Amino acid sequence: MSKKILKPRAAALSVALFAAFALYGGGVAAPAQEGGLKKGIVCMSVAFPEDLYDKAGDRTVVKFNPVLVKEIPPSREIGVFADFSYPGHNFAKPSALTLGFVHAALGETLNSDFSSNHGLTLTIGGEQIPLGDTSYNKKEETTLRGKVQIETMSLEVQSAVFTRIVNASSVGVKLGQTEFTLDEGQLNALRKIAKRAQLIN
Repeated sequence: MSKKILKPRAAALSVALFAAFALYGGGVAAPAQEGGLKKGIVCMSVAFPEDLYDKAGDRTVVKFNPVLVKEIPPSREIGVFADFSYPGHNFAKPSALTLGFVHAALGETLNSDFSSNHGLTLTIGGEQIPLGDTSYNKKEETTLRGKVQIETMSLEVQSAVFTRIVNASSVGVKLGQTEFTLDEGQLNALRKIAKRAQLIN
């Protein structure tokens, strides 16, 4: 499988994910239906995993574009993403993967639900799994639709927990005080990464 080459980038993989928005068109395009793929503010309806080789850090990152979880009228959305990496070009099964969420809003300002409270708890099969505080990043982008405020919350999840997530039929999420559910659409996106990590067949 061919790999794209990354120019030198920041060390944090979750922050580097946003460099990929331009590749998918999710960050700047108006909502549209192209070939059955819905584009939101920064999210899409389908995940496209890819390998990116970071020559400076000599690491390969496997990731996908954020997938839409929840639209919040009039102009906000929440998405989910995941990634993992390994040294060089030779695959090594990861012991942990990054699980993250984006909160995007069109406009000059963002009334954040997450800046001061971004702990993450999952519910799988009725069992609550507290994963602790996520890392938090906020940025502003200028697009054809105007300014977009983007928050990113992510953390590392042990492979065993990630496998439980992708094997579930649905996963409840509490991020800060915001609650939502990952259904088959989002879980299928996570399964693509789990297969690439050789966690599932």
